[in-house]
This record gives sequence, structure tokens and C-alpha cells, in this order.
Amino acid sequence: MGRACRGVGKPAFGRSLLFVSLVRWLAACSGGLFAQSLQLSAPTAAPGEWVAIEMALKSPPGKDILAMQWEMEIPARQLDLANERAMRAVIIVQDAGKSVTCAVPKETRDARIMRCVLAGGQKPIPEGKVTSLSLKILENAQPGPIRVRLQNAVAVSGDLERVSFDPVETTVTVQPR
Repeated sequence: MGRACRGVGKPAFGRSLLFVSLVRWLAACSGGLFAQSLQLSAPTAAPGEWVAIEMALKSPPGKDILAMQWEMEIPARQLDLANERAMRAVIIVQDAGKSVTCAVPKETRDARIMRCVLAGGQKPIPEGKVTSLSLKILENAQPGPIRVRLQNAVAVSGDLERVSFDPVETTVTVQPR
């Protein structure tokens, strides 16, 4: 038995236990590896110019999303919304019968919270790019990164289950003039 523990002869009990533990860990984590996620693009522009932050949906096969709701936290001192229609569904999402509606339920001197719902029709939301948010970089914005946060995102799947998404951040990079 002593030799087996040193790696000579039969596989050691410790190695078997390590292997079983690794398999259990992979099984427990695999749900997270194939979970739905949201991604945001990271645009760059100069003060006074417009940028578009694109939101993309990634979901595993067989896990269709029918409708979604989320909030975007937008720094009010550096970025401006043209209006509440600044968020648009891309063509492929519109072709699936979906539309996006947004409102700004909370606004402070420092930030606007924009709440959006993407829903409509019976078809699932296609994977990939789903929306585009147009923002204007204010004239007084300093060069460097501006953090924009997507939070409180939830969805309804094709089997009518609630799906939660982790918060996601991106940066709008302000170029010097």
C-alpha cells in the first residue's frame, strides 16, 4: 500500500479521491459555464460625439429567452440620452416580433437609471446582438473611461422560468480632442 501512495503500481487512493472531487466540481460548475449572459460593447469617441453601446445575449442551446427586463446606470455628468427612445432593438430582434420600451424612473445629478423591457410575440429573442443604446458624450467630458453599468437583468425563458443575469459593466472611452 505504501508504494501505491507514492505513484508506483496501482493508482493511489489520494489520486482517485482527487479525480472524483474534480468530476463533482466540474458537474456543479457546468451550469455556470453554459448559463445565459449579457455582454456590452465598449465604444470610443470625442466630446460632443455620439456612441452606441450594443448589448448581446449569449445563451446555451435549448435555453430560449422570450422576454427581458434590465436597468442601465448612465453617468449624467458625462453622457446624455437623446430621449427614452435611445435604446433600439436590432433588426433581427424586431423580425422576431420583439420591441424595446424604456423609461427613466430615477434621475440624480450624477446618474440616470434607465429601465428597459424587451418583449413581444411568441418567438424567442435571437442570440447575439439584441439592442443598441445611443448616448452623446457631453462637451465637458474629460478624456478617459466612463463606466456604464447594466444591472437587475431578468428574463423569462421558453419554459416560463425566471432567468437572472449577472451585472455587466462597460466603458465609454472619451478621446482627447
